[in-house]
Amino acid sequence: MSRRLGALIAALALVLPALGTATPAQAQDVDTAANALRDAPLYVDDAVRSSLDATERRTILRKLRGRRPPVLVVVIPLVPGDAVDGEPRKLLEVLRRRLDTDATLVAADNSSLTVEPADVEDARTYAASTVASLEGEYREPVAITIERFLDALDDPDVLARAQRARDKLSSEAEDSGTTPARGDETGDGGGTVPFVLLGVALVVLAGGVGALLLARRRATPAPDGAPVLPAHVFAAARNARHAQLRRTLDDELVAFAGLLDRTPTPESGAAAEHWQRALEIRDVAAAIAGDPDARDVDLVGALVLEDAARAQLGAATALDAGRAEPTPAPAPCGLNPTHGRSTTQARWGGAPRMPVCSACAKDVAAGRRPDVLEDRGRAYLEQETPWAATAFGTLPGDLVGAVRADRATRR
Repeated sequence: MSRRLGALIAALALVLPALGTATPAQAQDVDTAANALRDAPLYVDDAVRSSLDATERRTILRKLRGRRPPVLVVVIPLVPGDAVDGEPRKLLEVLRRRLDTDATLVAADNSSLTVEPADVEDARTYAASTVASLEGEYREPVAITIERFLDALDDPDVLARAQRARDKLSSEAEDSGTTPARGDETGDGGGTVPFVLLGVALVVLAGGVGALLLARRRATPAPDGAPVLPAHVFAAARNARHAQLRRTLDDELVAFAGLLDRTPTPESGAAAEHWQRALEIRDVAAAIAGDPDARDVDLVGALVLEDAARAQLGAATALDAGRAEPTPAPAPCGLNPTHGRSTTQARWGGAPRMPVCSACAKDVAAGRRPDVLEDRGRAYLEQETPWAATAFGTLPGDLVGAVRADRATRR
């Protein structure tokens, strides 16, 4: 598996729901998986062996063996608080280090697929994951999804096939509108479009699709506390190319959809207001994700909005459970949200005083130009955009309303 030859190694991490009987992945479990993948292209953790029977495992192994470029598949349970904090992306990072490879990695988490190819321009891998996802049935056996992905990798028509699947989904989203029915609380939610929620994080979808992902809701508890974006998401956006930014945004929007899917819908009171606000903010972020003309600054802004939507969901969850609202997380750095959370306040140039990260604060204090996010070759604060007017929401004002109004003028 030469790194220089650019071999494609895809690790499909099939993750069972957190409320199942599987035990959380521990550090030794991940190490065991990595060691096993050095000897065989398929590893299934003992805790989830029932998810693939012996015949299915033999079929997948047959499709994996001799494949060039190679593909590795790992099936292991992940839940919040485990060795990789329940995050398939972190699992893939660990596997990458253990295997010492620049391989393309693919992870599935509660029916959502995440792809990190060695080459970010590897359109065929993204297309294969799209086909595996959008051509599938809701809650189909994981073995079928894995096989469809592998077969799609060999399909010479996979790019056009994936585009047809995306067009079909976008058309269904437009037909159903951008605000889906909440569904009942029994499990299947009464959604209007029966599709398996896999691979959407890898595809630039129309703005209404994000809303459709919420049609299937289960009344299971969400994690305590404010589910804001982790630091590695902001770090992933720093200096990322446009395509990478889009995939990061799509990935997080789908992850948020899964979080909503696991959270009971508040019926009344302040909790319901926070819930509705979370949906409104999410819809604006999803619209940006579906805009082919969105610039990098817009995609970063959409990540900030998704972070705000998560905070609103955390408040709704806490109030609905009879707890106090969680303490808000610090705002992202107003000069450059990809720096992560702010730690203090500072003023740069003609901009108002705003929350900034420690690095930007040190630059300002030393008289150096901080690493301000750029937009069309200039500091974004020098442009006339909602992001500049509110410093990505760190200054007083209605960021969501400003973004919505700005987008309306573009139509």
